[in-house]
Amino acid sequence: MGWELHIVRTENWFDSSNNPISSDEWLQIINDDEELSVDKTKGDFFAVWSGQSEHDEPWLEWSDGRISTKHPDEALYCKMLLIAKKLSAVVVDEDEDRKSVV
Repeated sequence: MGWELHIVRTENWFDSSNNPISSDEWLQIINDDEELSVDKTKGDFFAVWSGQSEHDEPWLEWSDGRISTKHPDEALYCKMLLIAKKLSAVVVDEDEDRKSVV
């Protein structure tokens, strides 16, 4: 298991179903953002980010009312903060430490 970050509307990432980000909201974020595109080969809610990153294919995926990624670099983390703000959400890590408050 690697380091994970999650965009959620709850205190803990594992409670995301209590106040979920909907799949429709996620798809709308993707549709409105030129830097995000769905990679259907990896799932209906798997998005690749085309921004400047130290990773070859930085990604975000929606599941269970949250948007997650593993091993994000600083650039992807900043992108997650922007997405969280649009969704009135926060970014937390797998240890439930808040990384942002909107």
